[in-house]
Amino acid sequence: MMGATNIGALCVLVIVSLSSAEAAGIPSKDWDYIIFTQHWPATVCLQWKAEGTGHSCALPKASMWTVHGVWPTKNNTKGPMFCNKSLPFDEEALAPIASDLQNYWINIDMPTPPYSFWRHEWEKHGTCAAALPALHKEIDYFSQGLDWLKKFNMYTALQNQGIHEGNAYMVKNIREAVRVQFGKLPTVHCYKDSNTGKSYLFEIRLCFDKSLKNINCPKACSTNCPNVPIEYPTLSDLNKRVEVKRKWLLDLLRIVRWIQWITY
Repeated sequence: MMGATNIGALCVLVIVSLSSAEAAGIPSKDWDYIIFTQHWPATVCLQWKAEGTGHSCALPKASMWTVHGVWPTKNNTKGPMFCNKSLPFDEEALAPIASDLQNYWINIDMPTPPYSFWRHEWEKHGTCAAALPALHKEIDYFSQGLDWLKKFNMYTALQNQGIHEGNAYMVKNIREAVRVQFGKLPTVHCYKDSNTGKSYLFEIRLCFDKSLKNINCPKACSTNCPNVPIEYPTLSDLNKRVEVKRKWLLDLLRIVRWIQWITY
């Protein structure tokens, strides 16, 4: 197993070699590699509920990571995005895989319009991925994301390396667990709860070249996670957090009513 020091050195080598190959920030519809992003539904739901009242979540029936997106990316920058307006989203084209999308490429953020999540991903990223013959059709693009989810099952990969929901881990250990399972370095991203200050495991991103071969992510060591153990929450943790918030609101309401009563 590769040690943490060697992983860090490899990350630097990967970043430096690609930095010298491309000038940063060139606006273009061209791209160099694909980021395949899986996100952890419990954390997605935590973030979504924190962003607004009335937000609810559609969650998978079992513990599993789900697809966020398949994102063509230019070295040293973001995007490109919204590449081809001549390829409008067609929900009927997804009919053969609609049930799989609902189960594995879930629109967790509720209530939002049907197909809105997939429409967004296709228009923003799919129209750029369509430059590849293998991803030119809408159904090919989404099918590729579903195929990668099955092949690179993040929940099982983490479990196999002793990374279990309900515990906290350093990012470098999560990154190493994925590297051991799949052979290439991913990137790891977190969501920070502004109320509690806790950081939660949010996304793990794998990278692929234009032949759809898994590669080291060019910015494998970059992360928005703090250098402390981060929470890998369970769905039961999510339910407990909701109950605590509900109790806090009820207690606040009782206090307000009591103040109104004594000052009447």
